[in-house]
Amino acid sequence: STDQKCSCSFKEGELLKEKNNPRVYVIENCSKKHIFDEFTFNQKGFSWDKIKTVDDLSICHDGGVIKIEKKKNNFIYKFKRFLGVGDFGKDVKQLQIFLNKQDFLLSKKGLGSPGKETDFFGKLTQKALIKFQEFYKDKILKPIGLSKGTGYFGYSTLKFVNSLIGGDKNKEETRFKRNLFKGLKGDDVVYLQKILAKDKIIYPEGIISGYFGELTQRAVQRFQEKFKIYSKNDKNFGVADLRTLKKIEEIQGDS
Repeated sequence: STDQKCSCSFKEGELLKEKNNPRVYVIENCSKKHIFDEFTFNQKGFSWDKIKTVDDLSICHDGGVIKIEKKKNNFIYKFKRFLGVGDFGKDVKQLQIFLNKQDFLLSKKGLGSPGKETDFFGKLTQKALIKFQEFYKDKILKPIGLSKGTGYFGYSTLKFVNSLIGGDKNKEETRFKRNLFKGLKGDDVVYLQKILAKDKIIYPEGIISGYFGELTQRAVQRFQEKFKIYSKNDKNFGVADLRTLKKIEEIQGDS
């Protein structure tokens, strides 16, 4: 601070923490203000990689606590399909309403803002969803081996959102949105692997990684042979294409 009476030598806006102390502070008006929790940190737009660790902050006056209260959830809707950029529908609008109610605003004004949600999944929805995914990264991203949000409303995100709003946790009605083959990764691959793993003969390894590797390919091939979808001479043998995925969804529905 340029205030000569200020004893705090750190710069305005700096994010700081002391060694062996998990509390994170921001310097404001020549004082240190404790950021109450992760929700507040993210909602204020702070960056985790900007936090500096210092030896001692006692020289700075205590400026109190910064805390943003979470809004109570009064949202009731069960999502039933994957959603991505370019999609239309009632469920897209419901997703926007959900994100806005959770304070992951699409926009503060105009289209996408609270009360002005639309049925189109565009860049605003994608950006808000990425923030939501990264805020709940331990629940959504880490289980499928990701560290950054994708902005795609797939299996892992759908499952978590439905659990938050009281949807059926045990039988999510989902639909695949693309062909799956070796080299791909994503929460739709996780969903595929979970279904295949229910049959120990088809997928004995049962690895749920979110990556479509050789083991998953072999499992798809066994599935295709079992239900007489493709044989070894077919070009889509080992590819979870529309025909294969429809049968997989059918099996999931019967389980």
